[in-house]
Amino acid sequence: MNNLPTKKEIANGLAIAAVLASKIESGNSFGGGTGRDIQIYKNEYQKVMQRLNN
Repeated sequence: MNNLPTKKEIANGLAIAAVLASKIESGNSFGGGTGRDIQIYKNEYQKVMQRLNN
């Protein structure tokens, strides 16, 4: 049985981490910036998926 995370799970986790890291760095941990969060998430998700598929 394979208990390793799927490529989508890996990309999702790293993309969420990128959003949270961005919020912490900017000091804006709560509220605001949803559009920017989504953009960071999408960019990171695509980057990770691209690397995993190579």
